Amino acid sequence: MAAQAGFTSKKPLLDMLEEIYHATRQFKFFANELGVDKSLVTMVDLHMQQKWIELKL
Repeated sequence: MAAQAGFTSKKPLLDMLEEIYHATRQFKFFANELGVDKSLVTMVDLHMQQKWIELKL
């Protein structure tokens, strides 16, 4: 995947993905501020965390 994106190694790609992941961590706060159903927010948040864990493996 890294080579297809033009990276010579996985490190720059993982660094970029980590920055994106950390930005998405604000989702729960903003969703709660907008009044989104808490169970939906929790489900989406857990799904994002799980996908990040899978990506890091």
